[in-house]
Amino acid sequence: MSDYFSPLNDLKFKDNIKVAENPAFTNKSAVNETEVAISIQFTYRFLKQLNETADKYSFSYVEILNSQIDFVQFIESERLNKRLRFLSYKILAEIGSVKGRQRINLLSKCTVVSIFKSELLDVRCYEIKLCKLDEKKIELEKKCRVLSEKLSKENEMANIISEQNLDIYALQEKNSYLANYIQKLESQLPNVQTEKDIDIDTLKPKTRQRTLKKLETEAQRALWFAETFGLTPKSLTMTSKKGENISIRLQEKEKSDVSHFTSMSEEDKEKI
Repeated sequence: MSDYFSPLNDLKFKDNIKVAENPAFTNKSAVNETEVAISIQFTYRFLKQLNETADKYSFSYVEILNSQIDFVQFIESERLNKRLRFLSYKILAEIGSVKGRQRINLLSKCTVVSIFKSELLDVRCYEIKLCKLDEKKIELEKKCRVLSEKLSKENEMANIISEQNLDIYALQEKNSYLANYIQKLESQLPNVQTEKDIDIDTLKPKTRQRTLKKLETEAQRALWFAETFGLTPKSLTMTSKKGENISIRLQEKEKSDVSHFTSMSEEDKEKI
């Protein structure tokens, strides 16, 4: 619509719409003179432009007219739309292919349209609507503030989650490194049976004797720290699954050069 009725055209059409001194009636017998609120005088130029704008855009004649008048506003009316459309078509037909000075004179001619009281917009209705819109505006502003605060919190949470994801990724990288390291260590360990895989009661005599000898060696190795307390392990007593008591006499070692626990450094004590 701005292509036809732009702000620059307001001055151009300012004198094309006026309040008429005398009302105009299409059918005087069908209209009570008291029903007419105002009569508007339009130039042919304005009605021609009104028709072109209505054809180009999906606005009604009344909507376009309201955008060009500041001293009064009209309610959307089927009668008024039809009246404006009829006059526009009539003017276009009258102008036709007329050119030159005669065309200019035709465009300067005027016609009058009577507006009924029921077609005038009551300003008080607009005031009520404006009050409701103001209330709606306050409500929407409040909702916007709440949404803005919520969005701000969500952004903060998103940043925290992003940082945590980075931490998780770093931990996953370290875990992957440790898993590979453990796998390498396990591959270097000797492939021996664990205690869980051996039942002393089921072993043959020679195998049993070798196993007990191995236990003796391992026990002496495991109990070496007792010497740091001035103690010397003499034997190890165990019970098999069948309840058999098995005692292993630990061989005495030559005098150890291990110092007494109380004479050791704090670092060595901490290790023990």
